[in-house]
Amino acid sequence: MANQINITVILLLLAVSSQCQELVATEEGGRYGFFVKKKMVLDFQYDTIDQQFNGNYAVRKDGKWGLVSTDGTESIPCKYDFLYAATSRLYMASHEGLMGVVDSKGSVVLDFLYDKIDHVEEDTQALVRYQGKWCIYDHGTFDHDPEHFIFNTPEIKPMFPGCQQFTAPDAEKKDCAETKMRQSIYQNIKYPAKARENGIQGQVLVRFVVTRQGEVENPVIVSGIGGGCDEEVLRVVNEMPNWIPATQDGINVAAKYTMPVKFMLGNIRG
Repeated sequence: MANQINITVILLLLAVSSQCQELVATEEGGRYGFFVKKKMVLDFQYDTIDQQFNGNYAVRKDGKWGLVSTDGTESIPCKYDFLYAATSRLYMASHEGLMGVVDSKGSVVLDFLYDKIDHVEEDTQALVRYQGKWCIYDHGTFDHDPEHFIFNTPEIKPMFPGCQQFTAPDAEKKDCAETKMRQSIYQNIKYPAKARENGIQGQVLVRFVVTRQGEVENPVIVSGIGGGCDEEVLRVVNEMPNWIPATQDGINVAAKYTMPVKFMLGNIRG
């Protein structure tokens, strides 16, 4: 019993210690500084902050962006026009009009050669626009076959069918398509008996690819709630009609699409 109490006390102390070590941003006079354990580690020198993955902060100083890590150091110096978390350790950045990739320690892992970067993977494979043409960069080689491109952020996202014929602004077409998509989902989905019996409800997040031809492929559950709900969402997505493909530079492209599906007891038919 005594050993159990000691272990519990140690775990509690570790939890408190971890909380005390958290990096805290504080504003004073329109500027931000950083504290760890109530001790200032970086003075009030930043004019803008934006929290990124894993407790790190993107920070701006004199119009340039950098990164403050959880240990309270400026791990990426404030010299970039743009800084965006691409993965848990990689950041897309812009410098002198060109884009590249740096890691969370500030090392350049993809040189600043590219007009645009759609996304980068943990192994540094990236979809980039280089010298005016889109291609996949993979460890020194370039793949220019558009059949292999899958965009995360195309200029125009894929849309559920049924609204493309309307002569309306793009924003209204998008709203119309999203409405039709929701209607189609909730007309076809069934609340799993196991989930209903166990009172399971919540949101399932599913991601899939809409191909250049508009086909829906490779749905995966990003976050699920169990009870058969995840499998039901996959079933409904796999039965969807063809979508209107995404476009980039006026050309149809494959693109990823992430969609939430909510299960609320009483709202979805059984």
